[in-house]
Amino acid sequence: MNKVIFFAFALSLMLTTNALADVKIKLLAKKKWTLVESENFKIITDISAKKARLTTEQLEKYRAFCAFFLNAKPQQSTGTKSSDTKMILFMTDARRTWRGLGLPEEFVSIQLNRPGMPTRMFVDIKGFFGNSFRVANSGRSVVFNAIAQDSLNSAGIDDSYPLWFRVGFAYYLATYTESSNRIVLGSLEAYTNRIRSILNSGGGVTSFDSESLFARTTFNQKASTGNNRQWLRQANRNYMHSFFTVHYLYADNTRREQLIDYLRAVISGQSQEQAFVAAFSMSYAELDKDLRQYVSGSSLFARAMDRQKVEALMALPLDESYKVSRIDDSEFFKYFAQAIIELDESTIPNQDKQSFLDAYKERYKPSKTEVEPL
Repeated sequence: MNKVIFFAFALSLMLTTNALADVKIKLLAKKKWTLVESENFKIITDISAKKARLTTEQLEKYRAFCAFFLNAKPQQSTGTKSSDTKMILFMTDARRTWRGLGLPEEFVSIQLNRPGMPTRMFVDIKGFFGNSFRVANSGRSVVFNAIAQDSLNSAGIDDSYPLWFRVGFAYYLATYTESSNRIVLGSLEAYTNRIRSILNSGGGVTSFDSESLFARTTFNQKASTGNNRQWLRQANRNYMHSFFTVHYLYADNTRREQLIDYLRAVISGQSQEQAFVAAFSMSYAELDKDLRQYVSGSSLFARAMDRQKVEALMALPLDESYKVSRIDDSEFFKYFAQAIIELDESTIPNQDKQSFLDAYKERYKPSKTEVEPL
């Protein structure tokens, strides 16, 4: 692996609200919906079948890269993975469709994660996917982050590992870009809407608190009442603090080896503090100072790999495992209704979900097994 320099920059933080607009059932019913099913994904979209297939291939390729990078044991590519375990993504590149889905226009995506259920995501992919991965962007990184989290779990990097590392590593992997001959991790372009959370009013990097970060066991607990803007900023700050900590440690071979020693000590039962001091031979305050200096610098280092060599070692799905089909509006709404039901009430209130479900049931008369009650 080689080092590549990226120049640091930051833009405004995207802030969102929690409100489900009216779902435009009649509008959505007129759309031409395509289902692309691959070994690990179900893509439900109103974009062209050709573009949907290409997008799915890109997601499978990225997932295969994560497995390679994490040294995860490759699974046999037979295309027989249970449909119930595949990640489901609702994708559109049309703002009218996004509004028709009843999703706030400020959102780039909404991700649903529940124990024992496949990950579901709503994603506005306008400009996110093309014929290559040459330029990182925030929308694609959201999808990549979800895939990276799943890959980390598959590789055994589970709850026994520190939360900050699992979060930061997923954000790091989600910066994947490629050129004609290189694969690169570490671009900041994917997080221009989040980096502002670690900046002060003057545009400088605020102080970090690694001792507090390393001790955290959750980042996204949101109170039922309170300042949504303040909560979102703090959540993004935790995510970016984790990301830049991994970025900093991976930028240097010695620090990367120290990180490995630290992780081994933590999962073997040592406390965070004991493992940290033994591995890094410094205090949290010293790490905070070094990290702030690194992030405030005019350039950051990323990892570059030979694309041809890496791709030769990646386990990609068989071509015949991709199935592209047109689905009617009733089939689309079966998937959509189940996803809406599973949204947490803190994201979309139950009364808003119920309004959609009532209209859906009246129009399509689904069976009770197709749509569970709230």
